[in-house]
Amino acid sequence: MSTPQPTRDVIVHLVQSSVQTILQRRGIRVELSEQTVLSGAPDAVLDSLGIVMLTVEIEQRITDYFNGQYRLSPEGLMAAATSDVETVESLASLVLATLESNHTP
Repeated sequence: MSTPQPTRDVIVHLVQSSVQTILQRRGIRVELSEQTVLSGAPDAVLDSLGIVMLTVEIEQRITDYFNGQYRLSPEGLMAAATSDVETVESLASLVLATLESNHTP
């Protein structure tokens, strides 16, 4: 079985499904779009603990979806600026930019 490639559409889907999982655990239902505010604003859907949980969820989904072939760089999401995780769109862009192959040369 071949491993899918990390396209923007795939990453947006993984981020949105990760956000939904965190929100569902908290009993919150929100219709998500790429413009959904995740953090840094009064109308944000996640607090700081939610962002930490989201980071773990995204890392796990990347490992599962890409069969362990890709991972977030060691700095990954934890070193991100607040503006990098402000919306689904900005978070997906950050995830895509910090993905690296898990292959050793």
